[in-house]
Amino acid sequence: IVEQIDNPQVFNLWLDPGNYPSIERAVNVMNARTTRARALNFLVDHRAYEAFQSNAFRDGLGFDFGALKIGLTLRYGILDNLEVGVQRLSNGPDVFDVYQFDAKYWALRAERCFVDVAVRAGGTWYAMYQGPDSGGGFGQLIVSRSLREYLWLSSGVLYHSNASNDVRTSRSQNYALAIPVALEVRLQTFLAWDAEASFNVAGYHAK
Repeated sequence: IVEQIDNPQVFNLWLDPGNYPSIERAVNVMNARTTRARALNFLVDHRAYEAFQSNAFRDGLGFDFGALKIGLTLRYGILDNLEVGVQRLSNGPDVFDVYQFDAKYWALRAERCFVDVAVRAGGTWYAMYQGPDSGGGFGQLIVSRSLREYLWLSSGVLYHSNASNDVRTSRSQNYALAIPVALEVRLQTFLAWDAEASFNVAGYHAK
C-alpha cells in the first residue's frame, strides 16, 4: 500500500539540512566545522593502494582495487564546536593496523572572521601483528570557507611525529608535514562532488 501525502511540509523534509548529519570533511580532508552537539557520525571509507589514474580501467577508477585499506570512523559532537573521534584503518598491504584518536575544536567562525578555523590533535597507534607496536602524535590547523553553503574550500597544515606506510625504512625521517587541500561542490543537501589532495612539504615522503 502506497499512500500519497499532499503536504508540502512533509514533502520538503528531505531538503531540510537539519535532517542530515553535519558533515565535517570532503572525503578524507576535513573542514573546520564540527559534528553537531550530541550527534554521532559513522563513516566508512576505502583507500586504494594504487593511484586511480595508473590503471583506471583495470581498477574501476580505484573503487575495486585489490589492496584496499578500509577505514571505520566514529565522530561524536560533545559541544557545537568540539568533537572527538576514533578511527580504525585496516592493514591492506601494510603489516599493521592503524588506530587513531583525536579531538577537534572549532575555534573561529566565518561569521566573525571571514573563515572557519579549527585545531585538531590526537595520537596514532600502529598495531603490529608480530610486534613491536609503534605510535605517534599529530596536530592540525584547519582553515575553511563556504560560499552560500554550496562551494567549500578547505586547507591547513598537518604535522605527524611518526608518519608511516609500507615502504618506509629505518633511514626514513619519522616526522611528516603536509598541506591538505579540498574543494567541495554541494549539489544537494545529501549530494556533493569532492576533489582533494595532500602535499608533503617536509619530513618523510617530502619531495
